[in-house]
Amino acid sequence: HVNITVGDLNEYQPRFSQRFYHKRIPENISITNSSSSSILQIIATDDDCSDETILYSIQNNDIPKDLFPFEIDKYTGLIRVKQQLDYETMQTYRFRVRASNLDGITSSMVPIIIDILDINDNRPSIQINILNEYKFNENNDNFFIHINENIRLGQVIGTILIRDVDSTITNHHLSLEILSCLPSTLSCPIELDSGMKNSSFSSTTYLIRTSRLLDREIG
Repeated sequence: HVNITVGDLNEYQPRFSQRFYHKRIPENISITNSSSSSILQIIATDDDCSDETILYSIQNNDIPKDLFPFEIDKYTGLIRVKQQLDYETMQTYRFRVRASNLDGITSSMVPIIIDILDINDNRPSIQINILNEYKFNENNDNFFIHINENIRLGQVIGTILIRDVDSTITNHHLSLEILSCLPSTLSCPIELDSGMKNSSFSSTTYLIRTSRLLDREIG
């Protein structure tokens, strides 16, 4: 008897389950453990042999490896976030994943797109600009404006510009209000007017103007 064993040639490339992979994740995704930081699993099959081991690797030529925030398990194809994300630094990551046979003879690549979702994680900044005709000074985050009591009703004193670096429309509801005014027995002599309409998705400007006639002896 003659026994002839036919060996399997590695003639097929691994095939991915999708033409490309697209995932959207929040910038504040937890990276404390593999379960919370795992975002996507890449799956490829090989027609040569059912038990053929496929190895996965990330192909990224744009970002240095130590700054690239993703890694992949070479055996399972599971992609996880390995370092903190920041929408204001990078909104979209594009790279490829290579799937190769254990012997490395054949391989395939698939595009990956990861969109980072903005989270409202930055405090607004405030910039006060007072007209030159009025005295203005700052002390320990307290702002002092000196005006004459004969200033007319509705007179513009200056502007307040508020900015927020969180960049999406969703997070940009910028508003400003007067919380308290002394003496509390009288109506506040100052109002904030956003009618200037000098607004964008990242900033809003308010006019500071008088809302009633002033009397230094009364308040």
